[in-house]
Amino acid sequence: IQARSIPPLLEGKDVLGAARTGSGKTLAFLVPAVELLYHGRFAPRNGTGVVVICPTRELAIQTHAVASDLLKYHSQTLGLVIGGVS
Repeated sequence: IQARSIPPLLEGKDVLGAARTGSGKTLAFLVPAVELLYHGRFAPRNGTGVVVICPTRELAIQTHAVASDLLKYHSQTLGLVIGGVS
């Protein structure tokens, strides 16, 4: 999934992808997002650069953890917002 999705995403194109669990889907969209922010010299003071919407709380937490690892050596900031009704 990464080989087919990252190049067009880096070109600013939309991509719709589906793949099995553990195939690297999260990195397939996070890596291009981080690269585009970095090369575009996007700064946190510019506002929100990327919004990722996840269908479940667990996937949101997992995606946030992966994004945190990717941004460890970048100046970008990130947050996690989880909604729902009890």
